[in-house]
Amino acid sequence: MNPSVYPVEVKTQMKKIESGKYEPQDIDLFQELQWAYARRLVSKPLKDSFIIEEVREFKWPDPICRDLGSRKDNDYKNAPIK
Repeated sequence: MNPSVYPVEVKTQMKKIESGKYEPQDIDLFQELQWAYARRLVSKPLKDSFIIEEVREFKWPDPICRDLGSRKDNDYKNAPIK
């Protein structure tokens, strides 16, 4: 993410909450700031919000969780509906 896109107000409010010295209205304000940020983020082109770089030497790490087999949640997505 392009660091210049992330609002200073959101960072400031997050630090206040993480400090443990906050009031309930601080949580509400943080939520409002986050929603406003999210709306701005999805309303602009991705190229304005993210920096994309090709890293040719990058190697995906091996998964850290065990293999649970094939997914089954989409097996019947095209089944006829009565």
